[in-house]
Amino acid sequence: MDRKRRLHRHLYPHLNTKTCKIQNKKDEWCERVEEIVAVPMNGCKFLGFNDDVVRVEEIVLQHFAQEENGSWEGIHSENRIWSTFFVLLLWDIIFDETIPDVFQTKYQSIPLDFCTDSFYLSRKCK
Repeated sequence: MDRKRRLHRHLYPHLNTKTCKIQNKKDEWCERVEEIVAVPMNGCKFLGFNDDVVRVEEIVLQHFAQEENGSWEGIHSENRIWSTFFVLLLWDIIFDETIPDVFQTKYQSIPLDFCTDSFYLSRKCK
């Protein structure tokens, strides 16, 4: 451990250990065994394990990528994977060109009725 991180750990022990709580199957809260030590920087940034200034998601990815924590690989996607899967699965329903007045130009990324109640009603018989 480098000198800066070691010094910060001794000066600010209350800031170093971040614990998280998870909910088990019985709806009881239990303390998670895993603790990630991170050096807080300005705002919501942290000093990463490779001494880069990173956000909390990158700290977690770096923590689990370490050999002693399982050498996991991961990505931070903010549910983009599930959104993309949803659109690909329902592509023909979302972008149905036979429904009138939902596509005004060829440059639209979504139909005009996408976030309205009429979206389902206009497509339910298809």
